[in-house]
Amino acid sequence: MLNSVLIYNPLKVVGLASFHPLCEKIPYMKAYITIKLFATLKKYLPASDEHYPINPGVSVGELLDELQIPISMAKLIFINGKQGDSDTVLKHGDRIGIFPPVGGG
Repeated sequence: MLNSVLIYNPLKVVGLASFHPLCEKIPYMKAYITIKLFATLKKYLPASDEHYPINPGVSVGELLDELQIPISMAKLIFINGKQGDSDTVLKHGDRIGIFPPVGGG
């Protein structure tokens, strides 16, 4: 039934975007991700880090710009537990973790 609603009248399911896997295929629907920032990057963490809205097709680099995190500060990027980079395209439900450069001696 939900599939027929999506096909025939997608405007009625806009509110279901965060619960339906097709939200990334319909351009006006928002997708949501979970953001984890570590160490010195925690100061950039948005209030809605567990349910952060993104436009479908946004890259990690664009997300860093949106959060005002300098690209040089994003040393390690993980998406769903796998290493990514600033060109990786995010999709609904992704979990992104970003680590700064680590110093020591």
